[in-house]
Amino acid sequence: MRLPGFNFRGAAVAAGWLPFFLPWLAMLGLMAAHSWFITDDAFISFRYVRNLLEGQGLVYNPGEYVEGYSNFLWVLELAAIWGLLGVAPEYAAQWLSVGFTVGTLGAMLWWAARLPGVERRRLTAWLALGLVGSSATFAVWTSGGGLETRQFTFFVVLAVVCLSLYRDRKAGLIAAALSLAGAAYTRPEGPLIAAICIGWFVFQRLADAGRLTADWRELRGVDWRGLAYLALPCIGLIAAHFLFRYFYYGEWLPNTYYAKFVRPWYESGFMYLLTAAIETGLYLLLPLAWVGLRRQWRERRDGTYALVLLLIGAHSVYVMRIGGDSFEYRPLDFYWPLLALPASQGIVRLGSGLAGWLSIPPPPPPPPPRYYLWSVDFGHTALNLHAMALHTLQHAILYKSFFTFIRSMQMGEYIIEAPRMPWSWCSSYSMVAKNLVSETT
Repeated sequence: MRLPGFNFRGAAVAAGWLPFFLPWLAMLGLMAAHSWFITDDAFISFRYVRNLLEGQGLVYNPGEYVEGYSNFLWVLELAAIWGLLGVAPEYAAQWLSVGFTVGTLGAMLWWAARLPGVERRRLTAWLALGLVGSSATFAVWTSGGGLETRQFTFFVVLAVVCLSLYRDRKAGLIAAALSLAGAAYTRPEGPLIAAICIGWFVFQRLADAGRLTADWRELRGVDWRGLAYLALPCIGLIAAHFLFRYFYYGEWLPNTYYAKFVRPWYESGFMYLLTAAIETGLYLLLPLAWVGLRRQWRERRDGTYALVLLLIGAHSVYVMRIGGDSFEYRPLDFYWPLLALPASQGIVRLGSGLAGWLSIPPPPPPPPPRYYLWSVDFGHTALNLHAMALHTLQHAILYKSFFTFIRSMQMGEYIIEAPRMPWSWCSSYSMVAKNLVSETT
């Protein structure tokens, strides 16, 4: 199936942006490499994989049909890789997660390159990648810990991109439907994401047709075939999974639900989300995304960013209800790539408005080498902020093996001086780059 709207010129333009994005990608790769890990929870799925390949079925103990995993598609993928390629799950899972990370970033940049109405497109895309590439939380789950976290993120982001760019094309809607079904096969909250996306599509189709009215007679002229292309494959595949679970395990929901969810735990979930908002900057990203949403809706009647906020809002209620999670904001992983573009567009919009209010003429476009220097300087600042604002889990996992001059936070010690600080390295690199630019210009 040919990707709708794809053309080689657009791909060449996107590829031409790559040099400007390399510092962000390098920062993300560095943080991901030093937070590479595998968690013991992943070995539950690995045991199901082993028993499946040995002919025992999808069981933890032979003869006991209990669905002790919540990542059906992830288990099948790892079983296929082990059976066909001979790569054990404890190795394949991490690299599979890296592949989905690359796919997530590619989908996000494609969205930035193709979405109509994006102001200062290259700068907006550069800022979006910077928000994701400098996120220690996003970097932690690049290896995934052997879990399905980044696969779920990829499917959600891909579905949003397809609905945003290709909702008027049959192939685009089918691709969105398959992505939503993939998300539902990967995580238990996938059906919630699918339901919100389908509901948003109905609203946006009415907005596109100019039929946002309470008069039901006005709905007769709306072409609803797109809804069938999106909803029927998605609902059909999700229903098939529920039927398989019921007839194979005898339950409609995975056993993890009955084992972990006793009652709503809003007090714990609220503190979890509040901590996440403070540590990851959600208190800034969400208002900035709202600014981007207002611009897109006023100028183009495009509610794509509303879909992003709806997904995050509904999912936050779900996370609050279950009481949060014990890992590094794992359930929130898809928030960052979805918020990056609308938040970046909000930054550009506010900057343009401030410049107009102050009557400051826009500066002339700088020569390309300066983009590298801006990236390094921004990276300089990000490293400072990450080093000073680490919480316990990031400190223990992300920096222990690399920044040896940062002492244990539990011991109450301070960051001490060291001859090879990372920001000193960035400053040195920046000085060398500036010298090279001055010599060549």
